[in-house]
Amino acid sequence: MTLYDDEYATCVETYATLRVFTGDVPPDRFTEYIGVTPSKTQEFQIRPEGWKSLPAGWFLTSQSEIDSRDVRRHIDFILDQIDAKTDALAWIRESGGIADVMCYWVSASGQGGPSLLPAQSSKLAALDLEIWFDVYFDASDDGGD
Repeated sequence: MTLYDDEYATCVETYATLRVFTGDVPPDRFTEYIGVTPSKTQEFQIRPEGWKSLPAGWFLTSQSEIDSRDVRRHIDFILDQIDAKTDALAWIRESGGIADVMCYWVSASGQGGPSLLPAQSSKLAALDLEIWFDVYFDASDDGGD
């Protein structure tokens, strides 16, 4: 098993965000149901023609909460907050909502990307949560040949 590495040399910056688009449920009602304070909420907003309306959303992020470049620490933060909350996530899905975990990850060199632990994969599966990575490459790196 790979140990956590808070200095993760191939990463410049990372964090994880649980994104819950709450469908017909107001975000504050979801907060009451799940019993977890979100980092941010977003009310449904109808936008002008030609613009996509903004869905109601509930977000829990590790950004500014976890000081580590190992994305597994950030994923643990999210999973620890929502452990055993399958009923709340199922309720959202039944109400027309969706939920996932987005991981922001900036590569230092284009090599040695992020990884997950088997226990994290199991917890994500039990919560029926998809996880995806929004990967960027550090603009200050010249590619160094």
